[in-house]
Amino acid sequence: MSNKQLLSRYERKFSVPGLSVYDVERIIKTNLLCFREVFYPRYINNIYLDTFDRKSWHENVVGDTHRIKARIRWYGELLGQVESPYLEFKVKDGLLGRKPSYTLPNFIFDSSISKTILHELFHTADLKEEILHHMLRLEPTLVNRYKRKYFLSQNKKFRLTVDTELSYYKINTSYNNFNRAYNDKDKVIIEIKYDKEDDDNVDEISNSFPFRLTKKSKYVSGIYSTVY
Repeated sequence: MSNKQLLSRYERKFSVPGLSVYDVERIIKTNLLCFREVFYPRYINNIYLDTFDRKSWHENVVGDTHRIKARIRWYGELLGQVESPYLEFKVKDGLLGRKPSYTLPNFIFDSSISKTILHELFHTADLKEEILHHMLRLEPTLVNRYKRKYFLSQNKKFRLTVDTELSYYKINTSYNNFNRAYNDKDKVIIEIKYDKEDDDNVDEISNSFPFRLTKKSKYVSGIYSTVY
């Protein structure tokens, strides 16, 4: 876990209905901070874990100031051999957030995945005892997948991500089938991320975007989408 992951930073999220990805990226690149694409686009996969009574989900819905989400994240294909996965905690205090993460062993993600298999994964990982005990109280509640593009302002103080092709999958504690996806492929989600000392300038940036600020997380949206 790097020191950077322990630092708190601001995150502002925007929901973009009714615009194409092309239009969104044009607006981003013509912003006063001259955002330019960095890194390469990639698919992100997440398994969210929560308590039996969905404590993390409820904290997000009611907007608790302090809240924590746990997820297993990896890049690339959804199904099959998962390479270089990691356990990540998204810790929020208002608009400030940090993401401590821990390396996990490789595993197979397919219909055989279960709470038991994930708990065995945590046992074999090099996790602190208190983190292991916490994870053994959780169960898988949602899988999501999306494509992410990365942008950086010309002054290198503001990171921006664009998420598209959102898909959600229902996951049970055992006996799963991931052939059915709940797609939200027309939605575009933008996040601006920056250090605490740069918060004084962000309103000028965010106000120049014709997008609506949103507090709804992908986890909240995914649970709503997959309940049937």
